[in-house]
Amino acid sequence: MIAFTAFKVVAFLMLFIVIFGFLNYFSSPSKYTTSTKNSFNGLDKREFQNGTYLGEIVDGVLSGEGEYLSLDGIKYTGSFDNSLEDGYGKCTYPNVGSFEGEFKNGLRNGKGKFKWSSGEILDGNWIDDIIQDGTYTFKDGSKYVGKFISGDFGDGEYFAKDGTK
Repeated sequence: MIAFTAFKVVAFLMLFIVIFGFLNYFSSPSKYTTSTKNSFNGLDKREFQNGTYLGEIVDGVLSGEGEYLSLDGIKYTGSFDNSLEDGYGKCTYPNVGSFEGEFKNGLRNGKGKFKWSSGEILDGNWIDDIIQDGTYTFKDGSKYVGKFISGDFGDGEYFAKDGTK
């Protein structure tokens, strides 16, 4: 009788472990994380302290195409290299706007366009997150075309909505 009771307890514990494992697997937001080893290659979901990444992993780091969503709602979709935004991508900032263009080492570098939610647009060439030259289109349709100095208007021309200087 004691042996049969011990068998029931062991069977119950094994069933509990199996059921708990399934529930934990299917309810866990990190169920797609297949590996934390530095040598992992493939598609993966990684959760970090400040956000979540879903995309390609090469040798354990974010590399290739992916999407990163930070806890404060900033979303980057595009290319990564060595766990930094690198290549073409789009970054959306809640209640501010979005930038679409080229990134290098986690910064806007190359051609890109920032669109504010207010309707203004800054389209041009960027170096280390700072606009160098391009076109700033105001909400009313008027434009500034030219160089920027430390992100501010520099040597350029202003055009009214109708195209006159």
